Amino acid sequence: PIEGGAHMVTARFVERRVAPPRSAGVGFSASAEYAAAVERAVLLGADAAVQLDSGLLVTIPTPAGPSEAGTPSHRVALLAPDGSIGSERLVAAFEASGSILAHPDGQSAIVELPMGQDGTYVLAVSVLDGELQLREILPADEVIPCGFNPQGTRLLLAPYPNDPEIAQVLTWPDLAEVAQLEAADVGAELGFGIYGCYVGDDLVVLIAVERGLVVADAQLRGACFLELPGLPAVGDDAEIESVQSLGGDRIAVGLWQSGADRSVWVYQLTR
Repeated sequence: PIEGGAHMVTARFVERRVAPPRSAGVGFSASAEYAAAVERAVLLGADAAVQLDSGLLVTIPTPAGPSEAGTPSHRVALLAPDGSIGSERLVAAFEASGSILAHPDGQSAIVELPMGQDGTYVLAVSVLDGELQLREILPADEVIPCGFNPQGTRLLLAPYPNDPEIAQVLTWPDLAEVAQLEAADVGAELGFGIYGCYVGDDLVVLIAVERGLVVADAQLRGACFLELPGLPAVGDDAEIESVQSLGGDRIAVGLWQSGADRSVWVYQLTR
């Protein structure tokens, strides 16, 4: 057992799976009702698409051509089921690739536009009277949205790799910070990775680069390393690449290992 603060968490190994091959294609999340909108998104060259209650939210790189930092390089658009564009906004994100995280209620989302070493834009997106409303999340920081808690009231943020020192929790939709955890406070010398997740409403799991997983309560208190039975030792020859919630108290840990196929290790957490 690994004890941290007010909680005690253990991980039980469930199964190991070979990870599916990585695909260069884009997976769009939408129902059959939005088939025409998905087709239009593909024709527009969208790099991400998620269905909301009010339409298909897409991010679209602008056509290639002379550009520089500060020049709009992405369109954020809302498509109707027939594929028509109901609303769109231009975002100055230089040579970015888009991704979208939908809120559990289907009414809003987060658009992430990472620009490599030039940083990232993270935008809270909502729809008011059919028009897109964009709000930058923590413009003074560079963060990566990891996910919402099941109730949709909290947002977990990992640090962008340029400065991987602080993980944060914000309220939603107010975007007020309610908790933060510094990597140094838990002994993660190389900082946090870019993945993290909620396990229920009361636990958070983060990646400590080249160390393993860190578990904390929902306020990022009592943080400690989580022992993962059976997982190869993390270091030069193995690295945890991702961690995701599978619902309930299960997590999937993505592992890269030198000389082996990428694999996914499933664990059941108990308090």
